[in-house]
Amino acid sequence: MNDSQAPKPADAWGQPISAERQAELQGCLDQWAAETEHGERQGPFDWIFDDATVRLTGADVFWLAGRARKPLGAMSDLHLERANLVGAHLEGAWLTEAHLEGATLTRARLDGATLAQAHLEEADLSLAHLDGADLRNAHLECANLIEAHMEGANLYQAYLRETDLGIARLERATLSSAHLEGADLRQAHLENAKLVEAHLEGARLTEAHLEAATLRGAWLNSKTVMTGAIVNRRTALGDIQWGGVGAVNLTSVTWRKARTLGDERGVGPWSRAVAHEGVVRAYRQVAEQLRAQGMSEMADRYVYRAQVRQRGVLLRRLRLPQLFGAWVLAVLAGYGYRPGRTIFWYFVVVTGFTAMYIQASNGWVPFGLPAPSTIAPLQWYEALILSVSAFHGRGFFQPVQRLGDPIAVLAAIEAVLGLFIEISFIATFTRRYFGNR
Repeated sequence: MNDSQAPKPADAWGQPISAERQAELQGCLDQWAAETEHGERQGPFDWIFDDATVRLTGADVFWLAGRARKPLGAMSDLHLERANLVGAHLEGAWLTEAHLEGATLTRARLDGATLAQAHLEEADLSLAHLDGADLRNAHLECANLIEAHMEGANLYQAYLRETDLGIARLERATLSSAHLEGADLRQAHLENAKLVEAHLEGARLTEAHLEAATLRGAWLNSKTVMTGAIVNRRTALGDIQWGGVGAVNLTSVTWRKARTLGDERGVGPWSRAVAHEGVVRAYRQVAEQLRAQGMSEMADRYVYRAQVRQRGVLLRRLRLPQLFGAWVLAVLAGYGYRPGRTIFWYFVVVTGFTAMYIQASNGWVPFGLPAPSTIAPLQWYEALILSVSAFHGRGFFQPVQRLGDPIAVLAAIEAVLGLFIEISFIATFTRRYFGNR
């Protein structure tokens, strides 16, 4: 039997309470209403300065909520400031706009609860279960959410400034546009979490798990700490507001699993050009940040990937000449980031033409030329020397008597190919060893 099928505890939200308990709770409310001065007490169930106050259960809160409910289900008159709700069963509770400032909800069960716009400032929610809870626009400033379970919770536009979310489980949570300025997210699990346009200025993401998280458009600054943060190939980092080039220290982020970025997810050959442009922009932006901090190798990897993805933009924009040129550069030298490809093609051309020179000197007539070559049959080393000289000498050192000789034609073709390959090699070498210093 899973949790959803298990019977509710007798003191859970939705369960009735005895007449004696109702009278006791009503007495607390009446006393609070009758008092003109409350001293340091913040609500009718504030237990910080009153050890005699009984711990509230989920059933108690359900009865109190029924009395405080307003039109449209708002609970703005439900005052549970600094109430003792340790371990309370509040699964599925409706607490929209409720006042729970400073409440102790340690180990409370709030799975699937609705706490939209609720006031939970300085509340203690450590080890609480808020799986799938609705916390949109909730106020959680300075709250304690250490090791809280918030898998799949909706925290859209929630206020979490200076909140402690250390080791919290936030997998698949929605934190888009949330205010996390100064929040402590050390070792927090944010796998697959949505942090689109979230405010992370000054947040501490030390060793946070950001695998497959979406931080597109998030706000960071020089006080944001990402030491040991873990990203992978599904982490989206496009259009982040970095607070300046090199402002956020990325040197300690674990990049080894992020050979590509998650911004590529869902952007295929048939996606719109604007989607491809977003991917290219993401790679270039992150590369710029990394290069400014001396991480040129990783930056080069991302710039190369940006060039690869740029082909999608050229295709969708029907810029066919540029697309053809991009393919040529990719094949020859990997856009200047794969010098090994240039060397590979050098050997392919030289050895390929060596073989053709041998065949041409033995009577083979290529391209429908009118007559075979007049050159005596070449040995393999003679053909190799001829191929190298044609490649580097632009075809001017051929042992032929007429320009129409098949060997002369082959040498001219090899010279043209050699020119392109040498230009590619020089560009690659310059970019690799002198360009990003």
